[in-house]
Amino acid sequence: FAAPDNLTTYRIVAVGQTKANQFGGDATQTVKISKPLLIDLALPRFLRDGDEVELRAIVRQNFADSDGVTIRCVTDANLKLLGSDVATQSAQRDAPTVFRFKAKVTDPNLAPTKVRFEAVSGSNKQMSDAVEITIPVQAPTIVRKESVAASFKGPQFDAQRAMPEAWRHGHGQFTTTVST
Repeated sequence: FAAPDNLTTYRIVAVGQTKANQFGGDATQTVKISKPLLIDLALPRFLRDGDEVELRAIVRQNFADSDGVTIRCVTDANLKLLGSDVATQSAQRDAPTVFRFKAKVTDPNLAPTKVRFEAVSGSNKQMSDAVEITIPVQAPTIVRKESVAASFKGPQFDAQRAMPEAWRHGHGQFTTTVST
């Protein structure tokens, strides 16, 4: 039967039935489905402009007791790798092998960024996997609360004039309370 690419275990149960509606003789078997070489991602759900992040890929192989695996990390122009884009490690059968790549987000336009990992076995080039994901980029945020108290003259309150200069170029919420 067709199965997904990711690591999955199915439990198959068979039960016998007679024409007299008698049941019995059940049998159970588990079947583990996996690609011979599989990349799982361990990435943040979103990034912020200016972040320095660690991009992680977890590789599992089940075709050899031990094999060298080479992985390549490819990013778009808004996510700059701070080191090499290629790493090689020894991967044991059915054991997670973590690959880490440092990167910096450099996108003032806050466009989503793409990250791609490509892995290949050192002993058998047919054993390979690749995965690509798009990660949203958000504005840098510093949580800060400030209060300004002042008086005003006139029947109308002009929030733009009362707002401190530093607030005019920021992002966030501005709440006004007017009291007598």
